Amino acid sequence: MLQDFIAANRDGIIERAKHRVHERTGPPSAAMGTEFGVPILLTQIVDALAQARTLHLVGTAPHSPTISETAAIFGQNLLRAGLTVAQVVNGYGDVCQVVTDLASEAGIAIGADEYHVFNGCLDEAVAGAVTAYGRQRERDLAYQGTERIGILAHEMRNLLKYDDALVRHSPRWQSRARGQHGRPVGA
Repeated sequence: MLQDFIAANRDGIIERAKHRVHERTGPPSAAMGTEFGVPILLTQIVDALAQARTLHLVGTAPHSPTISETAAIFGQNLLRAGLTVAQVVNGYGDVCQVVTDLASEAGIAIGADEYHVFNGCLDEAVAGAVTAYGRQRERDLAYQGTERIGILAHEMRNLLKYDDALVRHSPRWQSRARGQHGRPVGA
């Protein structure tokens, strides 16, 4: 059973996933991706497989908002860590690849129904992480745009004050301000 296999090989799956991520992207994402996301995801997958077996729903991936919610937090954290959306998606693909590789090496056949549940969990995780990643990225970009507009307005105000001071001290402005006969206008 896939549930038992993942539980028994949890540490090996985490290490291999970390190694795959590290090979592709370098150390920063490897540490970020496997310290938080993979261990929790594996626990959630094992729970979903157990739920499917208990409820005789094998073949139908049980919907788990917990997977999506946890992946959403993970997706936001990965964005803050500087990872790309491709790195986020590839990290989940690594979990799938590692589990299937280990199972193949051990001669364990993964049934279609179990794989369906497993894959459904990964799909939910990817969707949750990518959605949260995208939303956080949009918020970050909007904030940066607002910040840039504020800086631009501040700089324009400074230039206008400087320009006003130059004009007021120029001989041409002073002669206009005094009028034709050397007296202030309106006096």
